[in-house]
Amino acid sequence: ILIYKSHINGFMKAPKVQVTGELKGWADFNADVATAVNFKTDRSASVLDNILDKIPLPGLEDLTREQAILQPIKFHFGGTPVTVKPGFSCQLKAYHLGLLKGSLRVGLATKLLIDGLMNFNTDSGLQTNLSAKALDVAFTPPTWMLFTNKFEMGMMMQPTLWLAGSFGMMKDMEMGFALRPFFNISILQQDAMLGISSSTKELAIYPWRAVGLPPGKNFVIKVGFNGQYKMTSNQMSTGVAEYADNVEEFTFGLVDQDQLVGAAISVSILEDGKTEVGKGTAVCSSIVNGQCSPSPVTAKMQVDGNDVEVHLSVVWHESALSRLTSKIKSISLRFPSVTISDQAVAKKMADPDALANSLLRLTRNGRTFSVPLASKMHSQTFLESRVIIELGPCFLDSWKTQTAYQPLADDSKSTIGSDPTAAILELVLNDEVVASGMMPPVQWDQAGVNQDFDVMASSLKTSVTPIPAMVPMYKNGKMVGTGEVEIDVMPASMSAFWVFPYEAQDFEEGQEYSFTWTTHGAVKGTKYNFTLTAQLVGKDGSLTPTAWQQPVSVACTNDIGIEIYRYHGSEDPCAFQVKVSIPAKLVGKRVVLTALWLDANLMPHEMVSEPVNFVAAGAGTSRRLDSGSGQWGLVSKGSVDHTGFGSKVQSKLANLRSHCNAQDLDYAIGAGMNFVEHMKNVMMPMGMGMAGDDPSAGMGGSPDWSSQPVSLFKLGDGPNHGKKLSKILPNSLCAGGACEGMLPGCQQTKVSPIKIKQIVFKLSRYFNWKQHAGPKMRHVVAYALALLPSAIQISEKQVASEVGETMPNNPILDTIFGITTSTSTVRTTTTLPPTTLPPTTTLPPTTQAPAPPPPPSTTEPPTQPPTEPPTEAPTTQAPAPPPPTPAPTPAPTPPPSTTEA
Repeated sequence: ILIYKSHINGFMKAPKVQVTGELKGWADFNADVATAVNFKTDRSASVLDNILDKIPLPGLEDLTREQAILQPIKFHFGGTPVTVKPGFSCQLKAYHLGLLKGSLRVGLATKLLIDGLMNFNTDSGLQTNLSAKALDVAFTPPTWMLFTNKFEMGMMMQPTLWLAGSFGMMKDMEMGFALRPFFNISILQQDAMLGISSSTKELAIYPWRAVGLPPGKNFVIKVGFNGQYKMTSNQMSTGVAEYADNVEEFTFGLVDQDQLVGAAISVSILEDGKTEVGKGTAVCSSIVNGQCSPSPVTAKMQVDGNDVEVHLSVVWHESALSRLTSKIKSISLRFPSVTISDQAVAKKMADPDALANSLLRLTRNGRTFSVPLASKMHSQTFLESRVIIELGPCFLDSWKTQTAYQPLADDSKSTIGSDPTAAILELVLNDEVVASGMMPPVQWDQAGVNQDFDVMASSLKTSVTPIPAMVPMYKNGKMVGTGEVEIDVMPASMSAFWVFPYEAQDFEEGQEYSFTWTTHGAVKGTKYNFTLTAQLVGKDGSLTPTAWQQPVSVACTNDIGIEIYRYHGSEDPCAFQVKVSIPAKLVGKRVVLTALWLDANLMPHEMVSEPVNFVAAGAGTSRRLDSGSGQWGLVSKGSVDHTGFGSKVQSKLANLRSHCNAQDLDYAIGAGMNFVEHMKNVMMPMGMGMAGDDPSAGMGGSPDWSSQPVSLFKLGDGPNHGKKLSKILPNSLCAGGACEGMLPGCQQTKVSPIKIKQIVFKLSRYFNWKQHAGPKMRHVVAYALALLPSAIQISEKQVASEVGETMPNNPILDTIFGITTSTSTVRTTTTLPPTTLPPTTTLPPTTQAPAPPPPPSTTEPPTQPPTEPPTEAPTTQAPAPPPPTPAPTPAPTPPPSTTEA
């Protein structure tokens, strides 16, 4: 309530105004706040270049380049000319080393009654009286969890003095002398301080394949250890079920080595995630370099009379999750060449119709991928396929086979025909397999990237690593030809994969579903062309195309509204999302969805989802992983009766609690300085090196070289009691544990809320404004308050006259100004006719659904998005990047439609 009273005592005196405000109300307050921190990588760094640009120093204003070169100095050493160009550069690096997990939680719940009165008088001043009652208060004190073996976070300056020049015939040589002053904060356990390896480490158990399951059914793997149970997604079996769930959901807390070795790991198989159909145990016999042996760890059981093996990766390490995530990479398959050496097959390929019906088929882990073949360089014995198969983020161990490599794929003595995990490449001509061969083991170590922490910023640049594999193909023991498979490996954060659907589930006829997927390097807000198709799935994993297809033109977004259940790195992907209704003609079928698109090089890409069922309306079953609050896993945030966190938050907190132990942690502030040498384009004799270099390695004639850091000073080292910061700084600065101390890692006891029946807050204040405001200011405020009611009335009439009858009833105007506009005259709008989307990407004839006609010539953004946003409209051509897997082709702007509305 707000009441105005004003009185004018003549034109020569300021009006007397009194404003009285009264506030009465209540609030139902319930806050439960939790924060979490989780460093998923054991090291990272970020570099700020050209720090002198950001922090100018007196006298060094001109040294703002990455490497500022001063005026050269020229002289002769005997008869040899020497040129020296001094230079200087400076960088600032923020870094962390080690892993850290933790959370902080606090809660407050109460019902608050508020009664307030405010009285302002232009003669006297302001008087306020506020009373608040907090009833049934429940306060949960702050609780925390903090776990690490050793963690360090700090900053490092990198000033470097460069000498660039020439000496006789040697040109463009550079020599750098760098100091590395650093400042850090470290947290570590007592064992780590003493250099003792802790026997308690993080345990991760990741199930990635089950072999021998009955085909045509859906299964979930449930793993139990250390009092915890984890479940995979629901996947269809073709004799093999492969799982690619998020590895971050499969940690089992801190475990002692004696507790793990020889203990039973419980493994169960649930049909459709509900009924247990098989149960067994797996055992970690020994631990080698943090990995349980044998690898993979296997659990054996029977399901419907079939012998079944479940393969698990068991990692016991300080950074177990980092070990597992390092084995997850984005995989794309290319088939650059097929060489035919058999004359009979080559003669058949000379027929254009036979060549048009030829394809290359790869089968692994019960899944089949087929690509069409075409002549390469106009030869019938040299073929290729331009189609790129996108497998998304894959666990590299899933490429291991149960049997050893055997090149004769159809030899009568071969056993690989009964091994569904083997990767078999087949040459198919007119639906007849004319040659086949087994892929050799993939050399994944070729996909590794060496990183030097001292130059971390430059090594963060990721690149595609192609791994070639040559597959000899035979028929009846006779070699027919050789197929080349190229495996393109990228970081998981650059994966192209299906976000939804991601597991076996039911889609009902007539319902709309938000199909969601990602590609490589798509630019947010730019539309791209795709074609969605459906293929029937046999029990053995074979695919049969259907006539259903849907061209779409859509832009990617980071806000898709659904959870991503596959591991995709630490960044939120830019995903494409399209609502699709299930067609009636596919009801009762098990299908895979296929996304097709063209990249900047006009190379067709194909990406297949997990098998799903199309069912009649009302016949679908709820998803196993639904939280009961929405079809896509959305969690309601609740209202005043909300009593706790959602399932996703509770799962994250439970995962953090599993890492908690009773060991206290020591923290300290550290500092020091290192020295590093750099040499570029300097050829040194073998065996010669610089300070800090490994003498046994020498320089080996390498033109670029950096020494290992040499410690010049470090807190904690050296004589004269310079061991700790507290011995250097005054006692007042380090009082209360500011420089070092001990903190409990986790609170083991349960903290119950503190309940208080009633808390009363009273506030009464008087403000005599005559002591703080002069007469002129008081008069201005008095006149303004006196005219305020009239100003509101005038504004209301003016707005009403301007609005008139040209707008419909506007609730905003009604709420703010009390205006109700007439609805008798409503301004009409023109509905634009529907537009026709251009056709999207096309593929050459494949075993999939018939491809749509090709789009207008467009290109795509590069594999890695450009550092600057494109300045051209989506209809223009972006610069074509190097292969292998750029983003899809941007969609051209649709032309104006002539179709009538």
